[in-house]
Amino acid sequence: MVSLSHWVEGLKSVLKFGIFGGICYLTIRREMDNILMLGAMPPAMALETSVKIAMKIVFNAGLLMILLALADYGYQFWQYRQKLRMSTQEVKEERKNLEGDPTSKRRQRTKQMELSRSRMMSNVAKSDVVVTNPTHFAVALRYRPGEDGAPRVVAKGADYIAKRIRMEARKHGVPIYEDPFVARSLYANCKLEQEIPYTLFRAVAEILAYVYKISGKLRSQPRLSGRRPAAAAKRSSRGASWAGGGSGAGPVPAI
Repeated sequence: MVSLSHWVEGLKSVLKFGIFGGICYLTIRREMDNILMLGAMPPAMALETSVKIAMKIVFNAGLLMILLALADYGYQFWQYRQKLRMSTQEVKEERKNLEGDPTSKRRQRTKQMELSRSRMMSNVAKSDVVVTNPTHFAVALRYRPGEDGAPRVVAKGADYIAKRIRMEARKHGVPIYEDPFVARSLYANCKLEQEIPYTLFRAVAEILAYVYKISGKLRSQPRLSGRRPAAAAKRSSRGASWAGGGSGAGPVPAI
């Protein structure tokens, strides 16, 4: 089957010959009187007249050929751009080949987030205390003297994730301590597996000392030096809750 480009090329060739022939015909017809008089003219004048007629033919034909060439150039450029232009499906396929399938990448990211969240939730069972807001934020802390330079954030979350952290803590009997200021500060300033900042040493040390005492853990109280923020010193009350209760000195608040 003959393509459109072949038809266009054939049409251009016909137009070129047609235009050249038409220019010759019109010029000769216009100069017909001079052509008929060539035989009666002196040789020099006849030659000069013939050259003038030929120059008119060449000039007119050349001018139209230039215009035709410009039109042909415009068509060739348009055709070139059309060939380069890809369809929407071709763009999607090329992007998929270069960057990977977006759907697969989303599934992979979702799976990675779920695995990361699952690992974080498993760390709650190994934590020493979960500090809460009490509902909007929850941060699980772990402190191993000799291993950690300071208490470390092993899990944290807001809203729904905070609720899951609290549920996981109750499931494994991890103390839940309500302190809005410390919970918000830990959530905002600490990344996962990061040790707490120096400014929170005093507040967190008091929390750990309290939960160690009422949970009856045989562990030395954490000795973390640091200046406690003024806002933390003004807190009027603290509260802790256990999933499984605890033994030792001091009252154990209800869940």
